[in-house]
Amino acid sequence: MDKSNYNKVGVLIGRFQTPYLHEGHLAILKEVTNLHSQVIVFLGVPRIQNTKRNPLDFETRKKLIESRYPNIMVVALYDNRSDEKWSEQIDTLLNSIYPEKEIILYGSRDSFIPHYHGKHKTKI
Repeated sequence: MDKSNYNKVGVLIGRFQTPYLHEGHLAILKEVTNLHSQVIVFLGVPRIQNTKRNPLDFETRKKLIESRYPNIMVVALYDNRSDEKWSEQIDTLLNSIYPEKEIILYGSRDSFIPHYHGKHKTKI
């Protein structure tokens, strides 16, 4: 295990709008939990829920992740049309949970990273 990030907080942001964790989800969850002792998953919550694109509610998706990864903190992250306000929301939530920790946000290809304009380091 690479210990260089172990005392930093690993953060994933995603929708996880599937009835099960697929290989892509499992790969990034495994990578981040191997690198960090503390991991947060922010689950995107759309303004309009229970649609074809967003069929699962927050609690269902939270339970899906926690059933496989009980030590991961899962937090709702409400959609915002403004990337700047959305980024501020992320930074505010992270600062309230871990005010003194260094934080790294992880994304996959086609992820949130181009939309994040906050203060924390990102990694693909």
